[in-house]
Amino acid sequence: MTTTPIHYLRTGLNVRVGERPGAGARASFTAPGVALGLERRADRYRLTADLGSSLQLDVMLDTHEAPEPFSLVAGLPEGGLRAAQVTGPLPVEGTLEVRGRPVPLAGGLAVLEYGAGLFPREVGWRKVTAVGRLGDGRPVALHLVDGLPGASNEDGADDVLLVGRGPVALPPVVVEIDPGTATASCRILSSDGSVDLSFKPAAAHRDSRGLLLVSLATTQLAGELSGTLPGPGGKPLQLSGLPCVLEDREARW
Repeated sequence: MTTTPIHYLRTGLNVRVGERPGAGARASFTAPGVALGLERRADRYRLTADLGSSLQLDVMLDTHEAPEPFSLVAGLPEGGLRAAQVTGPLPVEGTLEVRGRPVPLAGGLAVLEYGAGLFPREVGWRKVTAVGRLGDGRPVALHLVDGLPGASNEDGADDVLLVGRGPVALPPVVVEIDPGTATASCRILSSDGSVDLSFKPAAAHRDSRGLLLVSLATTQLAGELSGTLPGPGGKPLQLSGLPCVLEDREARW
């Protein structure tokens, strides 16, 4: 019996990221009271989370019948690159406990979203990620971004619908959100009107950090997404109550 060592790139005291993509990829994060892990096993991801008595998660995400992932590598206005990848919808199997109470996951779906880059000194964006089923039962995932620099074009760059066999490019959108409250509904609109969505938040997390000239402010909202957008071939699709996360971030590096 032989074993293959796993080599990691250390990106911080608490983070380890494997040096290979695809099958065999691994990443982990640890902090007092928190342990997160992600591993790619052939055509499945294993995702684990241990937050003590607050939350326990151990699930498999199946990529076997998922659409082709969406990938993007783009230059930035001030030099450097950024990359993005969206994978889903992915059927979920496994266990989740919240404060000791099991949460059923049967029939659930997930979406994985990754982004990295050497961004300008001051940058801000609003990002919408949703996953669920259409009225006819088809699984679907959605990723929309307002404000990220680079790759701005008529196809929407980061804006994509994952349904059927592969990604469907969507037009650029504007995410209209009230920064003074985390409870008000917000709109996601394209200039041609083909994307017209409403997001209704149900829970919010806010975090603000600053150190001298460096600052980061993040608001993450969980809720439901409804409305219309263009599907394959441009035919309008109706979304109703898709589980969704909206992120509003402002950073100065």
